[in-house]
Formats: sequence, structure tokens, C-alpha cells
Amino acid sequence: MKVDIKTLMDNIKNGNVSGNVKDNTIITISNTPGSGGDEIVSKLAERLKLEVFDKDIIKRFAEYSGADADIFRMITENAAAVTKDFWWNRLFGKKSIDNNVIRRYLTNIMYTLARSGNCVIVGRGGHIPLSDVATLRIRITGSKDKCVERIMASHDMGLSAAVDEYNHRVASSGKFVWDVFNSRLNDPINFDLVINTDRIKSFDYCADMITTMIKHIKGK
Repeated sequence: MKVDIKTLMDNIKNGNVSGNVKDNTIITISNTPGSGGDEIVSKLAERLKLEVFDKDIIKRFAEYSGADADIFRMITENAAAVTKDFWWNRLFGKKSIDNNVIRRYLTNIMYTLARSGNCVIVGRGGHIPLSDVATLRIRITGSKDKCVERIMASHDMGLSAAVDEYNHRVASSGKFVWDVFNSRLNDPINFDLVINTDRIKSFDYCADMITTMIKHIKGK
């Protein structure tokens, strides 16, 4: 489902949102590349009529809201790349940006998106700032071999390129969550449900299982 960021922000400013964020169905999903997370998100959103807010949406939201250039870089690229500039900027008396600023800003974005209605928030460590309001925090993962196999098939890549793609994305995501939230991305204590898809034959099954859990939690 394509999200119009301008309309979303206008609705939020005008109070045209769903009310108490805890009344909404809010799912956060963190997924390992090649684990089938994107497919499960798509199927889940279709079943439960949820908006999907992923990294691209968060980028557009930050850009539209007029985020400081350094804050925007950290949210959308690599936290470490900007924090390296922190000490240099302080040396020359420039405005400094540290991880506390980024954490607060990203948390505000996550809460604002969650207030907009029933949604799935994918990645960017959303399971951490939304831990008190999320209906369900999900981690979708798999073994490296199986994930690389799926990346090769879905992206028509050779083994070496698929391994590089896997390693880069896993390292980048893990480092982002650690730099901004000081939390290990693969720590199961931060999730309500962890799914290893290695033996899953159909991602529809995963979506059905999560849907059942959501209905149980919401008392439907």
C-alpha cells in the first residue's frame, strides 16, 4: 500500500488520526535478508489491512518534516558515519549531533507513524522505541546458508555476490541498531515472537500464524 507522506503528516497535524496509539494494531518486524520477511510483511498487511512503514517511508517522512541534514543522514544511512563527525564538529564549535539526539528523533517518527493507525513498521530498530505500545514485536530470521540461497534465487545472483549482499545488510542493520539504541539486533528478549523460516514451506503459514496471534492479543 503506497503511503502519501504529505497527506499522512497533514492528517496528524489536523488531529485526523486513530486516537490512542495503544488502540491501534502496531506490528514491528525486524528481518534478516533472505529470510522471507518482505513477503511475510506483504501478506500480513493484506490480511489485516495494515499500512506498511519501511526504511523508505521513514526516509521520506524525515525529509518531508525538514529534518536537520545530519539527523537525516544518520536515520537513513549509517549512524556511525555521522557520529564520526560529532567530535570534529565539537572541535570547531559547530552544532553537534550525537546518538541521543538521533534516538529521540527516530523515536518521535516511530510514534507519529504508529499514531496514524493500524500499521507494520519494518526495520530501523522500531521494536525498541515502540516496545511499550507495539501489539507484537517480531523477528524473522534464518540460517546464513538458507538466506543466501534465497537471495541468489530472488535477485538472480551468483553465490559470491549473494554472500556479500547478505553480509553487508546484516552488518549494516546490526550496527545501526547498536549505534542508535545500544541494543543487539538479534537479542530474542526484545521480541515477542522469533521465527526461523529455514523449514517453512510457505510464507502464507507465517502470515496466518501471526494473524492468529494478533487476534488473540486483541481479543477478537
